[in-house]
Amino acid sequence: MVYEVAGTELVSFSKTNIHLSESQEKDNESYVGMMEYVLSKPGFYFSYTFDITHTLQRRHRFFGIKSQFCSMPLHERADERFMWNTHLMQDLVVLPELHRFIVPIIHGFVCTKKGVINGNCIKFCLISRRSTQRAGVRYYRRGIDNAGSVANYVETEQIVFYGGNSMSFVQTRGSIPLHWSQRPCLKYKPPAVISDCSNQVYTSFRMG
Repeated sequence: MVYEVAGTELVSFSKTNIHLSESQEKDNESYVGMMEYVLSKPGFYFSYTFDITHTLQRRHRFFGIKSQFCSMPLHERADERFMWNTHLMQDLVVLPELHRFIVPIIHGFVCTKKGVINGNCIKFCLISRRSTQRAGVRYYRRGIDNAGSVANYVETEQIVFYGGNSMSFVQTRGSIPLHWSQRPCLKYKPPAVISDCSNQVYTSFRMG
């Protein structure tokens, strides 16, 4: 079972904001507003039993390398590129008694459909995982960074379960892996600008 986050609430540790200055209170309202805006958007998913941060290929490969991989808690084996609550869980990870409250959350899309072929049940699952690294809105976030992460990287996996077997097909997309930018304007297609890297050493490209 995979669930979509239906609602969230920000709970302050402080009962009042009287200790904040006027400028700090404005900043706090701004940050809270941004958080509430992001969390109000659809597309956050989680599962208590199925690792939705990894493709079936990665799970199979890791299981061959480390036999206890599939028995590890979901948050310990999750792919941090697609786990959107990693930072939020940092204080809980160090406390084993709280591990049962840690559930990886992805941002993207999940859909599962069932059908019957020749009298046999078939299940089709589509999962799109949006990377946490270099995420942003179109035009404002472009290109690649020095760590090799491209803007708005998305991994889409199609999974078919049939006759006790599972098959997976994965596609990836992301911004052009160059250091470039595009300033939004009134033009339909703002001109792209390649960054000047002549005086800097970049190690953006890495072996996957």
